[in-house]
Amino acid sequence: DEEAAAFLIPSHTAYQAVHRRGQVREGETVLVLGAAGGVPSAAVQLCVAAGARVVAVAGGKEKVDFCRKLGAHVVVDHTDGDFVAAVARAVGPNAIDMIVDFVQGEPGRRARPLLRVEGRHVMAGHAGGLVAVHPNEFYLQNWTLVGCCMGSGYGEKLPEIEQHAHDHLLELAAEGRYRPSVGRVVGFDEVPEALRELGDRRVLGRTVVRMRDVR
Repeated sequence: DEEAAAFLIPSHTAYQAVHRRGQVREGETVLVLGAAGGVPSAAVQLCVAAGARVVAVAGGKEKVDFCRKLGAHVVVDHTDGDFVAAVARAVGPNAIDMIVDFVQGEPGRRARPLLRVEGRHVMAGHAGGLVAVHPNEFYLQNWTLVGCCMGSGYGEKLPEIEQHAHDHLLELAAEGRYRPSVGRVVGFDEVPEALRELGDRRVLGRTVVRMRDVR
């Protein structure tokens, strides 16, 4: 039940960023920012399942260990120095084919130089804030900026798009190649503290609330 509760939004949002918009390909090297969070942790698994080499960026030992359990091939702790330099040491300079970015802000801007020529930066959220992007940064480097916001513009086609994602996700789950990331299960009276942890970015994967029937 807990995994079912954690499945719907993170899995589908990550799927659209990784597959529909990002067009991840087997053998690529993919960087996932904020990788221990609910949606990014799903993206880590989906990239691994697609045959990509995944570099996860997260903050703190607990989150680093969590990302390793998700299958990330390289995990960098951004609280332990310059994460951009650490990624470059681990996989080489300009070695990232795609950045999957639910963070944006300064981390997203700083990560971009890690892209190889014709690399793509998929912006699918802005937990770290919004920073203006100058078009010349992409034009001069032959990079591609990809936006991913499934609530925008699809109209009547959106249910069909989401059903396609849902069907593929269920296949991956049945094959044991994807599993919703439940970091913590709390009771209803623990919701205020769970929300504070979310605001403080102290969560792993998805926090699930167990509701009790009091009738």
